[in-house]
Amino acid sequence: MYCLKFLAMIEKNRQAFRLTSASRAESCTAFPSTPDSLESEHHEVLYMKMNLALSAALLSCLLLAGCAPGASDHSTDTTQPNSSISTPDSTTSTDASDSSNQSSQPEASKQDAIPFTDGQSYAVVHLGYQQIEDLDYYVQQYLDSEDIPIHYLSSGDYYLVIPRYSGMELSLYKNDLETSEPALFYHDPSCEPFIIQCNVSDIFPDATIQLIYQGTTVEFSPFISLKDGSLEIGEHGLNLTRNSSTSPSES
Repeated sequence: MYCLKFLAMIEKNRQAFRLTSASRAESCTAFPSTPDSLESEHHEVLYMKMNLALSAALLSCLLLAGCAPGASDHSTDTTQPNSSISTPDSTTSTDASDSSNQSSQPEASKQDAIPFTDGQSYAVVHLGYQQIEDLDYYVQQYLDSEDIPIHYLSSGDYYLVIPRYSGMELSLYKNDLETSEPALFYHDPSCEPFIIQCNVSDIFPDATIQLIYQGTTVEFSPFISLKDGSLEIGEHGLNLTRNSSTSPSES
């Protein structure tokens, strides 16, 4: 704005100066030099000086205006590092989210290592007679917790029973030695691995274990065969007992 005003003012003074110079020239031609003509020449010098001063002021204004874009560019550049600083923060938050997602993923269950085959619904381990043996080994190999419930039906053999599927329904029945009638001893709608002590008699098994999963029911009564000492656990079971001569297909 100021530059335009200065340009307009200089142009106006130049036009006035041209008109004055022309009139003075006509006067000087018509009349010889007089004191008035000398005074007019003095005014012309003043007009020239004023034009020079205005030109200098205009040049200074243009120089100042030329410096302004450089300053604005500098201020724009200083804002760029602030935007680049936010990039590491976003990367850090992404890494933290990834690590939290990895830590929130569940670990694989040890029970997945049990070599079940088609048609098998549970695994059984013979832990010993009237005392539990080698439980630490089986916990380390196949179980995710050492907190295993124990159900005492009679003073006989200890068996570890591991259901194949999570959420299997369990019913434990105690068989009467005289009438052979089963009576419900324990029920769990969603059972976990457990230990049972049963079979006070070597001839008659006094426990029946029933497992239900998705409408399918399996039953068995674990016992040690008097014929060859093998573990009998029914056709749907897997024998995990160490050093056992009975294979899963035979049990």
